[in-house]
Amino acid sequence: QVRIRRRAKKVTDPAGREADVLEDRAAREIARQSGVTLLEIYRAALKLGIYPYRYIRNVEILSAPEQLRLAESRVAVVGAGGLGGQVIVLLARLGVGTLVVVDCDLFDETNLNRQALCVGETLGKSKARAAAQAVASINPGIRVIPHPARIDAAVIDAILAGSDVVVDGLDNAPDRLLLQDAAGRLSIPMVHGALAGFEG
Repeated sequence: QVRIRRRAKKVTDPAGREADVLEDRAAREIARQSGVTLLEIYRAALKLGIYPYRYIRNVEILSAPEQLRLAESRVAVVGAGGLGGQVIVLLARLGVGTLVVVDCDLFDETNLNRQALCVGETLGKSKARAAAQAVASINPGIRVIPHPARIDAAVIDAILAGSDVVVDGLDNAPDRLLLQDAAGRLSIPMVHGALAGFEG
C-alpha cells in the first residue's frame, strides 16, 4: 500500500474531474518488486480509491468500489468465437478480474471475417488458449483460465464453480441447454446471446 500511494499521481480525467491514478508502468514495477500479480496491485490500488490509469475513462460510470468489484469478479465465457470473442475482449478492457474461457474449437480461415480473436497468427490454434494470449496483451491485469475442452455433464459444474456470471457464447442448442442446467444447479446467473450471420 505504501508503494502504491507513493507512486500514485493526481490527474484530471476527460470530464474535468481530479482522480488519483496508478500508471501501468508503476503498477508493473510494484508487482515485480512485491512478487505479486498485476491484478493484485490493481485490487490494492482500488481499495485505496486509486484507479489503475487504464480505467480512468470508466470513472463516469463506475466508482472505485464498483471497479474493485469487477476486479474481484469471475466470469465464465463458454464459447470464444463470434459472440464470445467480443465479450471476452470487452470484459478484459472493462476490468473483470478473472475470465474462465471454455471452447474446444481451433480457429480456421472461415473465422477471420467475424471472430475478434481470430487473426493470422491464431489460425489452427485453440480458441480458449488464443483468448488467454489476447487478453494478456490487452490487459495483463486480468487472469484467464482457459479450458480447451468440450463441455459435458461430467466437467461443466467443476468448470463453472466459483463464477459470478456465466456468458453463453455457444453455437448449438444442446450445449446451451446443458449450460443453462448447470448454471441453474450452481445458482449462477447466465447471460444468453446468439448470432446468425451478421445479426445478433
